[in-house]
Amino acid sequence: MTRVTFYAGRRIYFGENFFTVSIKEQDFLKKLGGRIRAVRHEKQMSLNQLSAQFGLEKSSISKLENGKSNSTVLTLWNLSEALNVPVERFFRV
Repeated sequence: MTRVTFYAGRRIYFGENFFTVSIKEQDFLKKLGGRIRAVRHEKQMSLNQLSAQFGLEKSSISKLENGKSNSTVLTLWNLSEALNVPVERFFRV
């Protein structure tokens, strides 16, 4: 299991690796949401299917994918489990 730690200085650590985020929070959330949507599309899952598998309301997932909602690390980890991808996949640039 990979340890994920967030720091105020915009460094995101995955185990021993880190990425520096130098974009505004809203831009970051939109990019993160877009990556989640892209993975869902790759897996050919609808919002309804992901909602049923993940146990989160469809509207909440939609808000995440559109960058209109901030998420906890645990929610991102659970989403990655439901999509069967490592959580790091959401943060690749």
